[in-house]
Amino acid sequence: MKLHAQIVRQSRISEKDRENMIQLYRRYYDNVEESIFYADLQRKSWVIWVKEDGDRLMGFSNIEIITLPVEGEKHKFLFSGDTIITEEARYPALLSAAFIRFTDELLKSRERTPVYWFLITKGFRTYRFLPMYFNKYYPCIAEDFPVSEKIVLDTIARHKFGELYQSEKLIIPHTQTKDRLKAGHAMIPQGRLQNPHVRFFADKNPGHTDGDELCCITRISHENVTPLYYKTGRSGVSISWVT
Repeated sequence: MKLHAQIVRQSRISEKDRENMIQLYRRYYDNVEESIFYADLQRKSWVIWVKEDGDRLMGFSNIEIITLPVEGEKHKFLFSGDTIITEEARYPALLSAAFIRFTDELLKSRERTPVYWFLITKGFRTYRFLPMYFNKYYPCIAEDFPVSEKIVLDTIARHKFGELYQSEKLIIPHTQTKDRLKAGHAMIPQGRLQNPHVRFFADKNPGHTDGDELCCITRISHENVTPLYYKTGRSGVSISWVT
């Protein structure tokens, strides 16, 4: 199976592509309301998707770019929305490689503005991207949350989710209108809990199987990325842009 990734401006997505996206999403998530899914997609700036040759959709991640002042200083946030990748398309890490290419372009255009990745996740696999690709990220097992970074997270989380955001717990609780992972995908395999990062995620977000989201943040900068970030982003995989 030959795969390729595209980074697509949201306005360029066809109706057929939208239908394919929600159909794939419903394979892994329950309680997916069409109107909510499409409205959320409409708010996004870009979509990264992975397709099989023949154009079959195998995965995608929606991205919103948000600019906000934090204590008087302009910050730029990359907010990851709905994300899914099929089991057979997880390797090579095309979705990750395309995401890294996207963040590199963002850094080039906004070098003097702090750029952060704002991630909300109800799945341990998504949380694992943080220790894989970034040196410092929060919340994490390695250190307490610095006050300055907590202020950044609180600012963007309240901007996006208002009173739903529980600042002390860093949680956005599941609501009746929100999707959640299907039971077979939400449970963390017992063996995975031996990984300290996975265990930390499970302890920090005990309601993840019910659809609760853990709010996370990391600074996207050349000083804060791991060698694997560069290795993945520079791998010779097929990635194109549709602008």
